[in-house]
Amino acid sequence: MPDAPWGGVRDALFNGNGLARRLLIAVVVFSSLVTTFITAIDLYGEYRRDMREIDRAFNFIGSSYGPSLAHGVWQLDGEAVRTQLEGLLRLPDIEYAGIDVDGQTRWSAGRSTSQRHVQATVDLRHEQEGHSRTIGTLRVVASVDSVLSRVWGRLLAALIGNAVKTALVAMFLLLAFHYLVSRHLTKVARYVGTIDPRQAEPASQALVLDRRAGGRWRPDVLDAVVAAINGLLSSVRQAHRETEASQAQLAESEMRFRLGTEAAAVGLWDCDLALERIGATEECARIVGLEPSELRPELAFWRERIHPDDIETATAELRRHLGQHTPALQIELRLQHAQLGWRWVVLRGRIVERDAQGAPARALGTVMDVTELKLAQEALLEANRQLETRVRERTLALELARDEAVRANRGKSEFLSRMSHELRTPMNAILGFAQLLEGNDLSEKNRRWLSQIRHAGDHLLSLIDELLDLARIEVGKLSVRLTPVDLEAVVQEAASMCRAGATERHITLTIEPASDVMAVTADRTRLRQILVNILSNAVKYNRDGGRIDIRSGRSTDGQHARVTISDTGLGIARERLSRLFMPFERLGHEDSDIPGSGIGLALSKRLAELMHCELGAESIEGQGSSFWIDLPLAFESIGLAPPKPPDVQPAAHPVLRVLYIEDNPINLALMQAVFEDRADFALITAQDGPSGVTMASAERPDVILLDIQLPHMDGFEVLQALRCDANLNDTPVIAVTASAMAHDVDRGKAAGFAAYVTKPFRFDELLALVEKLGAGR
Repeated sequence: MPDAPWGGVRDALFNGNGLARRLLIAVVVFSSLVTTFITAIDLYGEYRRDMREIDRAFNFIGSSYGPSLAHGVWQLDGEAVRTQLEGLLRLPDIEYAGIDVDGQTRWSAGRSTSQRHVQATVDLRHEQEGHSRTIGTLRVVASVDSVLSRVWGRLLAALIGNAVKTALVAMFLLLAFHYLVSRHLTKVARYVGTIDPRQAEPASQALVLDRRAGGRWRPDVLDAVVAAINGLLSSVRQAHRETEASQAQLAESEMRFRLGTEAAAVGLWDCDLALERIGATEECARIVGLEPSELRPELAFWRERIHPDDIETATAELRRHLGQHTPALQIELRLQHAQLGWRWVVLRGRIVERDAQGAPARALGTVMDVTELKLAQEALLEANRQLETRVRERTLALELARDEAVRANRGKSEFLSRMSHELRTPMNAILGFAQLLEGNDLSEKNRRWLSQIRHAGDHLLSLIDELLDLARIEVGKLSVRLTPVDLEAVVQEAASMCRAGATERHITLTIEPASDVMAVTADRTRLRQILVNILSNAVKYNRDGGRIDIRSGRSTDGQHARVTISDTGLGIARERLSRLFMPFERLGHEDSDIPGSGIGLALSKRLAELMHCELGAESIEGQGSSFWIDLPLAFESIGLAPPKPPDVQPAAHPVLRVLYIEDNPINLALMQAVFEDRADFALITAQDGPSGVTMASAERPDVILLDIQLPHMDGFEVLQALRCDANLNDTPVIAVTASAMAHDVDRGKAAGFAAYVTKPFRFDELLALVEKLGAGR
């Protein structure tokens, strides 16, 4: 409960409550200063207003009294003049008024007694016949002392009133501070004085102040202080309990440390550096094979037991540590054992005490026998050396194997390139002469046989391309060019290529249009090749009158497009699906009348992987199969194909002279047969590089057709020789070769050929290319 009013004042002012008194003094001083400052500003304002009133009185006298006084002076009416002058004295702060005529005071009223005053003069003028003349001067004096007297009076009254108010407010603040703060702080101080942190349990209850448990403004800072003190007391007692527990644990740890050092055969030493004396434990004695009583404290005793080869190293390491160059001392040396000879030990320690000058005075440390560890390390080093020798030998063997693999891989690439060339050369003759025969007038039977030749040749060329593609993938020589591709357009192209075969067997091929236009990231040519392979199989392994459905749409993750090709064919047994994409695997159809090599799906799988796509299949035997490929969506627009330039009618041109350099007689005969019916071309031939260069220099043809694999000079050397002739350096040279590998094509384009045509080729396309390049000269 709060104290009685007088008791509260007494406690607030006395009983050592200096904080409250300082608060009171601060409030009074601050309030007085603020009051004085504000009052001074107000009084200065009143002073300025009174002075302005005097100025207005001067103006009033000049405007109101001046004319009448001038009339009384002109009439020499002294009584009226004095009456008006005395009337001026009734104006505020006016203490004197007089009229001077010709420099002498003629009439006056009042006296000027103030030390500080202000005065004003007014000329008295008389108007007569339109002329104005000064007949006297009115001089009025106003007292500034009376203004200041009023101001000081107001100041004194304001100060006394404010002092009384400040004292009452300060007394109230003092009582409020005592009731709200200081009496509680006094109780807090008394409570803290009774705390004994050594007591594990509190002797009294927690600190509680004499006030209500809660309120609108609670909790406040006093509640925070009480909570902090109670928490601190709890923490201190908890710390005291933990300290007692730590001391017990420390004693237990010391015991365990002693047991551990004994079990680990670690000796402890204590060296007095000033006296050069060492104290050592029993374990130190066992390390050197002595009894504890045989140990001597002199430093020289231990120095004599160090191996002579280790003394210099140990001394240098000790000096480095004593010079504070290393944070801790660690020395590996050999000590003389009384029975076992030299033993390897590790000496560790650090400086723990220094004298007044900062010099090392005491060091503590351990010593441990590591002889067995040292021997094990040496054995391990020897094993490592042997292992490194084996690793070097194995690395050399692997490098030799790698070089052999590189040579084999290079040989495989060369073999593929050679095989491609050797296979395409006869295929060029077969398909070329078949093209020539198509233009002749043949019987229906011969035309049918010729169609079979063309069909078989195209099929054989397709098998050769697929086999070589698969081989190029295996050796890492096949690359793809990933660009945004219109998926729907590629699907339509692949379907159109297979629609004729489906129609022949009355198979319905339908394409379900996609819900939106999708661009995918793929190699357009390779994607079409995959779809054609799948559709060709769907036709081959389908039933007559069956069905093939092609669907395109987005995958569930929204990042891929899926093309699904479903058929109603024979289907594949579940146990054979795992071998579906293996090369040359036909899943039991090897002896059937269905043609196939088992390469197409294996090649499609590898091509899909190269394009970061996923190719898979599902099938039910007897019901049909469903193949699907997931392709990453291309989140960029598909560029429209550039507009086809308008056909330009070539200008009239004389017969184009074409030089064909080829060493194969069949290919020469084939090319001659191609050109013999074209009157607008004149073909000349050469069978090797040197004769071709000579003939080109002599004949200066319009276009040169050049084989790459030539005797004496290959096609690249021939091209370089032609470019060195000033008359031939702008003649277009077309490579016509069976070297169709990707690196061959890249090399040919880089060498500067105007075009690169691979065998077998279509005659109409070659003739159009020759005509275009020849006409452009």
